[in-house]
Formats: sequence, C-alpha cells, structure tokens
Amino acid sequence: MTKYCQKCGTALDDDAEFCENCGSQQIRSSKPEPQNITVNVNNVAQVNAGIAGFQPSPKSKIVALILWIFLGYIGGHYFYAGRIGMGILYFFTVGFFGIGWCIDLFVILSGNFKDSFGRPMK
Repeated sequence: MTKYCQKCGTALDDDAEFCENCGSQQIRSSKPEPQNITVNVNNVAQVNAGIAGFQPSPKSKIVALILWIFLGYIGGHYFYAGRIGMGILYFFTVGFFGIGWCIDLFVILSGNFKDSFGRPMK
C-alpha cells in the first residue's frame, strides 16, 4: 500500500515519518487529504461589493446625470456605468417603458447609482 504526503502529495515509503520532498511530518494515512479549492462567482461579487464600500467609482455622477437627461430612455447612463445588461434592457424597452427612466433620476441624485462593480459614483 502506497503512502502519500499529506501536504504535497508525494508518494512515500510505508514507514516514512517525514516527506522527502517538503519535509513535513506524516500522520498515518493511505492517501493524501483532498484540498478543495473552489471559486464561487457569488463570493467574488461579495468581495467586490466589500471593496466597493471603500473605493468610489472613477465614473462621474454628473456625467451619468447628463447622459440620463439626453440618452436615459435608451440606457445611455447604464452603458456609461458599465452595466451593459441594464443598458440593453432600457434600449429595447425605451427606458423600461418610461417608468425606470423616471426612477433613475432619484437614484442618481441620491448617490445610489453604482457602476458595474457596485461602487458608488463620485
């Protein structure tokens, strides 16, 4: 039966107490402990949201407001913010039938309009 290092996974002799490769002390085991490394897209979004509270967006709230006035009904302010999906939705629904276009005025003026990373605009 082959013994494996629990730290680096190198095959070892059955009676080895230390790994020849990394030098770690071995506990009796027949195979290495699996190391689960997973990246969850939701976790990445949460990390970005956490960072967003400390760093403002490089995008300007004034520019977003001007784009809202002239191109808001086709999603110009969303394209500027990097929120392409909402921009496309506004483009094909003419500002979400005008309702979303009106609501966005209050969102932009209150400072709650965010870029694609969830950072508030300065």
